[in-house]
Order: sequence, then C-alpha cells, then structure tokens
Amino acid sequence: MKKWWILAAGLLIAGILFLNNLTAGQGPSQQPRTYTEGPQAWALACAAVLAEYNGHRHDLLEEQITDENGLAETKKLLDEWWGITSRKELLASLRSMEIRGHRAGFQKILNVVKSLPPEQINDYMARNCLTSESLRDFRVVLKYKDQVPEAGILAWDLSRLIMLCREGYALGWLTEEEAWTRIMAYARALQANYHSWEELGRNYLIGREYWSATQTRKSGERMRDAYRRLIEAPGSPWNRLPWDMKLSTDIELPPDPSQNYF
Repeated sequence: MKKWWILAAGLLIAGILFLNNLTAGQGPSQQPRTYTEGPQAWALACAAVLAEYNGHRHDLLEEQITDENGLAETKKLLDEWWGITSRKELLASLRSMEIRGHRAGFQKILNVVKSLPPEQINDYMARNCLTSESLRDFRVVLKYKDQVPEAGILAWDLSRLIMLCREGYALGWLTEEEAWTRIMAYARALQANYHSWEELGRNYLIGREYWSATQTRKSGERMRDAYRRLIEAPGSPWNRLPWDMKLSTDIELPPDPSQNYF
C-alpha cells in the first residue's frame, strides 16, 4: 500500500508544474486586499499556529495589513531566519523544502528507532550520536516516536512553506497566482495526510521542537498557547472551517505519483 506521504509528494510536485515560466517580481503588491473564504481560507488555516503566535491575520494572503515599515520588517526576518533576500532565493528555499525539509532527517531517525529493540537504543545512542546536536535530535524523535502519524512532521515543513508564500506575495516576489498555486498544493497534501486540525497543529509543534531546542526553550510555551487558542476559541479558523472541506482538485498528479520525492 502506498504511503500517504507519497500522495503528499505528488501533490507538491504537481503544484510546481504550474511554475515553469517564472517572471521577475514587480515589487510589493498594490492589488485590493481580498479576504479569503472557503478552500483558500482553509489553506491559510494550515499555517494558523505561527500566524496566531505572531498576532497576524488568518484571512489575508499577505498575512497582515502591510505598510512600508511592515514590509521592511518582513524583509529583515526573511534575511535573518532564512537567508532570503530576493525572489530567486525565495524560490530556491521553497523548492528545497518541498523536496526534503526537516521531515527527512526526522524520518531517518524514526526509522532507526523503530528498527531497534528497546534494550539496544541506549547503546546505539552512545555509539552513533557523537555530537550534542545529534543526541538531542535522536531524543526528540524517541520522545514522539509513538505519537507521530505516518506523515511525520510534514505539517511543520508545509505550514512554514505556506507562510513563506504569504510573505513572498506581500513583498512582490510571488504573484498572487504563484502563491495560491503552491499554497493550495500544500493544503491538499496536509489534508490527505492528517485527520484533524488538532493533529496537524500537534505535529507542527513536534516539528518545531525537532528544529530548534533554543527556540523551544525561548518560546515553546507561547507557541503551545497559540495552538490551544486555535483549538478552543469559537472564532478560530479551525473551529469555523471543517477539516474535511472539499478542496479544489485542479492540479493533477505527476506521471509517476509513486516516486518517493521525500
């Protein structure tokens, strides 16, 4: 039986087929703002944990009402956190995360953990986790080995990609069509691989913990608070938009959907 995350790969790669003829960005978008609803609102809600944490909107493609200062801050953050300073670098980062992301390393460790008898795990760690970073990574995966679904931390990677597309659009590095093409492909992959908003958010947080021990210590509790608000608040997009909403299916699978792109 094909794994669900292979379906995610097919949807992701199919979205990229629409982007073969890339054009130069035209600067920050000056188009009238459109407040999303339906499938597009659902897709933005896939990145709701980070948006809620940052105090940004859930119903605008560009994340927030942007002005010159806001755009300058977005540029600064993309440079500091991603090393992205241009459209070309944005597209390269998107492509890299689509193909691999943090889920690849997480899955590699998870495969090892699940292959070992419990009594051999400590010995394996002593022999193979030779740096503090590799030891930490192994321990995070070991901690969540029985909690992650087959898709692993796909939610972490694709939620971040949705936010990157929103920021890229706000800065004029992606057209609206380019941003939505990618975002909707990510959203369909997430819907196919998880069973609820709660599960998506939970695996986003697991992915974040795997990504950075430092950021987990600094802001992990506030990020978990954002997650809880999304679950509990009646006006939250997660409570207004049903998980099983029908998303458009205008992007077809590539010729070989069984190929393991992850």
